[in-house]
Amino acid sequence: MKHSNPYSFIAWLAAVLLFTACSSENDLTDPQLEGLPVQVDINLSTTRQPTTRWDDSQAVNGEMMNNWIIIVTDTSDKIEQLISSASYAGEKEKDAISSIALASGTKHFYSFANVSLADIANGTPAIGTILSLKTTYPAPANGAIPATGIPMSNKQTIQILNVQQQTIELEVVRLMAKVTLQLANSSGTAITVNSATLSAITTATTAISLLPPASATKAASVASYTHPTTLSVPDGTTAASPQVLSFYINESALNATDAPPYHTLSLTTTQGTTTNELRYALLNWNSFSRNEHSIIPIALDDYRLTIVARDYPPIGVYPAVVVSNGEGTFTVTFSDGGDFELIPSITRLSDGAEMNFELASSGMTVLSGDPAALFVTPPTYNATTKEVVGTIGTTTGTVLYQFSFNVLNADNSVARTLTYKLYIIQQ
Repeated sequence: MKHSNPYSFIAWLAAVLLFTACSSENDLTDPQLEGLPVQVDINLSTTRQPTTRWDDSQAVNGEMMNNWIIIVTDTSDKIEQLISSASYAGEKEKDAISSIALASGTKHFYSFANVSLADIANGTPAIGTILSLKTTYPAPANGAIPATGIPMSNKQTIQILNVQQQTIELEVVRLMAKVTLQLANSSGTAITVNSATLSAITTATTAISLLPPASATKAASVASYTHPTTLSVPDGTTAASPQVLSFYINESALNATDAPPYHTLSLTTTQGTTTNELRYALLNWNSFSRNEHSIIPIALDDYRLTIVARDYPPIGVYPAVVVSNGEGTFTVTFSDGGDFELIPSITRLSDGAEMNFELASSGMTVLSGDPAALFVTPPTYNATTKEVVGTIGTTTGTVLYQFSFNVLNADNSVARTLTYKLYIIQQ
């Protein structure tokens, strides 16, 4: 009777286990399965690339899939499978599709969501025929999500292996972009945003690429788009806890001849009884790509106050110093007594223009501290020179003032009333 060598068997078994451990399921091809159908499981989801990921905590109805269509072809675009879902009772971010049978080899997977077959294909696609897809899709109306949801599409080339079963991941890309304005307000009073206008945005029904283009964005024509709103932003709303306004636009790219060479955003606001338009230039922004979520922080105070302090200390004593503390608050520190002038100027941030202004009727208000103890002559505003003048004593202390200025238009009408706080310190 012949006995097998136990050590040879152990060596053979170890080799098999090692080969199995170093191979993934999809790497193991079986020659005996050559020519047999491969059972392919499909996971379909909205795209999740880090550069284009939409924040699902802010997702609303229509941002995800209401229905889907998947067309599978060979490399010559001959249709092998065409499957679709019914409309969901509720939208989905992802869906799992039961196994479909495919021959092994390189395949094109065309995936769509929130569209009909008539929207994307020429004629009636059928298995065994060459797929004829439309090259363009009519851009939806800007502002709101279409009633059927944001249209989505994608094309992926995937190798189907000679295995018994394979799982693949498909993604659909939204044809529209999402814009979120994060609004802060340090103006001193509540501001209501009445509209937001973006320049150079692709108009509705314009032909845009059905599938994601090779370049980041392809837009045939552009125009300004205005999104109406009524959003009150209370004074003191900070960038850390902003008021949020989101809307949806078509992918858009500037033409080479556009001036300025970047998108601009204009907000029409009401502050008290004054309606005005604030302009913000989005430097280095020359496109809104499909599926992109652009978050734009905005400080509603479009004006910057600068204060220059002039005093006349003796030799060896430091001159007055002005520091901006942010949120519309300043500190001016004196090292000695004597006469002084505080010289304010106001610049419009959006275009750098030096603004004409006047002291508002509310004028100067003492919020805290004792002016009589700190000043020989309390500060007053000179309307001719537009300076705050006074004489400070030598007693240490602090007085907090509130100043309100009217920013004037060219016809001297009031564009905005700006309120600032100023600590005057004698140290």
